Amino acid sequence: MTSSLACRNRSLHAMTINRLGKAKAKLGLLRQVLANNVRQLRKDLGVSQEELAHKAKLHRTYVGMIERCERNLSVDNIEKIAKALEVEPHQLLMDGRR
Repeated sequence: MTSSLACRNRSLHAMTINRLGKAKAKLGLLRQVLANNVRQLRKDLGVSQEELAHKAKLHRTYVGMIERCERNLSVDNIEKIAKALEVEPHQLLMDGRR
C-alpha cells in the first residue's frame, strides 16, 4: 500500500513541476527577448561578455547569466547594459520577430 502511495506522490510532484515549468516559461518570454537582444547586439558590436560587463560596470558572469536567461534584471541594470551596447533601454525589450 505504501508503494502505491509513494508512486502517487511522485506523480503529483511531477505534475506540479510540469505546471510550474510551463508557467515559468510563459512568464520568462520577455526575459528571453532581452537575453536574445543583449547577445545579438553584443555580437554585432564585436565585444565579448567580459568587455560588455566592463563597459556596463557589471560582473562578467552576470552578463553570461543574463544571456542564458538565468537572471531577472533591475531597470538600473537594463539601463547600464543598454548604454554599454549603445542603444536605448526599450530596444532591449523589443521582440524583433514581430
